[in-house]
Amino acid sequence: KYNLYGRTFFHRVTGEEFPATTKIVLQYLFHKYQLQSCVFLLLGIASLTLLPFLLWHCYIASCGTTTNESVKWKQVHKWYNIELQRYHENEYNNTKEDNSSNKNDGDDDYVMITKDNNDNTITAKDTAETMTNTTLVRDDAMEEENDDNDVTSKTIFHPGPKPKNIYNYGFIQNWKDIFYPRSIQKEKTLQQTKRESSSYNNNNKTKSS
Repeated sequence: KYNLYGRTFFHRVTGEEFPATTKIVLQYLFHKYQLQSCVFLLLGIASLTLLPFLLWHCYIASCGTTTNESVKWKQVHKWYNIELQRYHENEYNNTKEDNSSNKNDGDDDYVMITKDNNDNTITAKDTAETMTNTTLVRDDAMEEENDDNDVTSKTIFHPGPKPKNIYNYGFIQNWKDIFYPRSIQKEKTLQQTKRESSSYNNNNKTKSS
């Protein structure tokens, strides 16, 4: 309307003329319309803070969750990732211990105590699996039993498949449910079913008469 970019501006004190630029036009508008400019500036700052808030709610609506549900699901996924990591670390440590124990099995010495025909004590070194009617003595037997009990009590199980939100029907269906809730869909479906059943009953009555 005013064609500000086609006009020439001048300095009030020096009288120097300036061609219209974006900076000069904005300064002119701010000084001439101060109240409107302040409101516009305030709305611009507010939009910067509300835009991320709007985008966040669009995201959780696309996922089929509310604000509280999104926080709870975040906690569930965090717990699942921690438990899964613990399980894999435990499996790795157990495999490592099994490999090291298998390497050391050939080096372990066992003390075998047997009796000969004259009831004399005979000792020899051999493996426990290849001997019969013998008494196997090992210094750390009690320690191994305690370790087995500790391992059993500290067994870490796999947390299972990752939990999924059963109410997440996909991006398109979630937005359809927002603008066209399922409660309204059910009501319309019931009304349509009633109309169909009533028309069917009326047709049967007409035929019977």
